[in-house]
Amino acid sequence: MQEVVIHYRAEYRYARPVGLGKHRLMLRPRQTPSVRVLHSEIILSEAGTLVWSEDIFGNAVAEAQFSAATDNLVIEAMSRVEIDAATSTPFNLSPAADTPFRYSDEESLMLGAFLARLCPAREDRVGDWARSLVPSCPAETLCLLEALSAGMMRTVRYQPAGCEGIQSPAETLACAFGASGDLAVLFADAARSLGFAARIVSGYVFTRVYDFANGRHADASHFWAEIFLPGKGWTLFDPVHSGLGPVALIPVAVAALIGQAMPVTARVAGPSEALKDVAVSICVLPVKADRSFVPSNAARRAWLDDGALASDRNYEAWRHIWHSVG
Repeated sequence: MQEVVIHYRAEYRYARPVGLGKHRLMLRPRQTPSVRVLHSEIILSEAGTLVWSEDIFGNAVAEAQFSAATDNLVIEAMSRVEIDAATSTPFNLSPAADTPFRYSDEESLMLGAFLARLCPAREDRVGDWARSLVPSCPAETLCLLEALSAGMMRTVRYQPAGCEGIQSPAETLACAFGASGDLAVLFADAARSLGFAARIVSGYVFTRVYDFANGRHADASHFWAEIFLPGKGWTLFDPVHSGLGPVALIPVAVAALIGQAMPVTARVAGPSEALKDVAVSICVLPVKADRSFVPSNAARRAWLDDGALASDRNYEAWRHIWHSVG
């Protein structure tokens, strides 16, 4: 098991004070067999209330409501989790998971939202493309899905997210590049075209690489896909890393559509041009067995002083997370 701390920080700067509507926050890590949540909290720079609930997919959702206008809003989420990237439990795929693949009538009914195509079109370019990537007579279902993932990364290039939003599967296929969200949506739609139930997952990726020169950790908010296989359950496929299995990925939310798993969904009363810029930073750091960070105290303090945390109050909260037990 590897214990890590996660710090998510998003700062919204406006040209003038705006009224803040409801903000839907999905930032708390999701408990799974390979991820155990030890601590999680959200801190807001503006006075407001947080109401926690659970959505239809079982995700933890915090709804923030604010009472005053502001020209600057900082949302921070602090979590400590244990991850087991080596988790591997024995399983036997049921006969239904053999090729040709099929779900039972009951499974199809329950998985309906995860079987529906993301962008139905008269010309199914995504489906035709997916079928061209997999063997015509695959020996095993897992081999078919691995061929789809590998073939996708041969033809579509990963590019870090910009400010353009999420592309449709057809758009990503046409331009041959996309961010992790674009690639997860494309993979999910391609898998659905082959008859698989696929869901989108948002979360954090832990790379174990720390950039001391720039005081930043090389981790980011991330999206990937999971396929439901009878006898095994939801099986992870990360198109970006072309990996199969829980490899240093920390899930936050699962959904049928990517818009249902976005970390922050905000409503603001004011013109769209009032938003000057948004700065998002995410840091995932390992904790040693003695519950101290792997980086030195000086490196930690330098990182914090560089603006990673909004206030001394938040630094004290972090210090509590670092050294508290359980």
